[in-house]
Amino acid sequence: MKKPQSHTPTLEDIAQAVGVSKMTVSRVLRGTGRSSEETAKKVKAAAEKLGYRPNPMIQTLMAGVRKKRVEQNANIAWVVTYKVNETLPDSLQEIEAGSRKRAQEMGYEMSRYHLDASHTEPEVLSRILKSRGVRGAIICPIRNTNLQPSFPWDDFAMATIGRSLSRPTLHYTMSHHYHIIQKVLDEVIARGYRKIGLLIGSTEWETRADHATIMVFQHHCSQAGLDPRVAYQTCGTWNAQDYSAWYHAFQPDAIIGDYGHRYHTLIEAGLPMDQIGYATLSWKAEDLQCSGVKQPFNDLGASAVDLVVAQIHRNERGIPQAPKAILMEGEWVEGSTLGPKP
Repeated sequence: MKKPQSHTPTLEDIAQAVGVSKMTVSRVLRGTGRSSEETAKKVKAAAEKLGYRPNPMIQTLMAGVRKKRVEQNANIAWVVTYKVNETLPDSLQEIEAGSRKRAQEMGYEMSRYHLDASHTEPEVLSRILKSRGVRGAIICPIRNTNLQPSFPWDDFAMATIGRSLSRPTLHYTMSHHYHIIQKVLDEVIARGYRKIGLLIGSTEWETRADHATIMVFQHHCSQAGLDPRVAYQTCGTWNAQDYSAWYHAFQPDAIIGDYGHRYHTLIEAGLPMDQIGYATLSWKAEDLQCSGVKQPFNDLGASAVDLVVAQIHRNERGIPQAPKAILMEGEWVEGSTLGPKP
């Protein structure tokens, strides 16, 4: 006999479907205890098929029972420093999508809140968020690293995306920029290029990359014995003549750019890109022809939710004494802009 449509799947339903105990199901879904890989796969598959979603109220209650404290929660705030009528950058939209999906999987709702970095009232914001059942917040990359927002830090479980928030230091998740530039350089060098230039739009990129890109680029090139005359340049304000002058001065045989669209800018500036290798540090779907690293934006959003929910379950909030960091690896995407050196 079929269960009524209104029935909410439970741990018992999953246990019966798989043929294991309710405790085993609970441990698998919480990632605790020891279960075989085969059992874990069956439990997760059954949970997905049945449409099981954990109840955040119950999860929080059980965490409180374990630690003799109870903190109820049902919502997570996704905080941005963009105005309501502004369109978020593509990368932030991907991060937000990853956060929402992960929050839903864990039984939470997530709402976007716009925080003007130059005009904030922490006490008022705290009351607003609490009145809406918010107990956790994810602070997204600050649009202007020179403007640091005020926030009721002590009132919520929190995590940040990246390191653009200079203070306070919270739990954070970010792309592993050290490994990303290393991965790109390894690919470029392996294809025979030796005069490699690095073009970055602004120092803002380096701030968001935790100052890793240029440092690793210089060290890696030095270790590989590459031509030291070709170095990095900040090119955010350059015009076509500037790109052309730089190219003719240094004659790079390969260029690493911050974004895929930099490749088209170089073509428009008249550089012979059919003779120059190109790879990007942040590949996007619209950069289909470019070679480079696809940064894990969706996974960044998901891991930020994991950090916040873990704190909620432990009844923790405020600035942590020992901030945790999750570094996410990028994925190399093979395009047509970085073949073997001609």
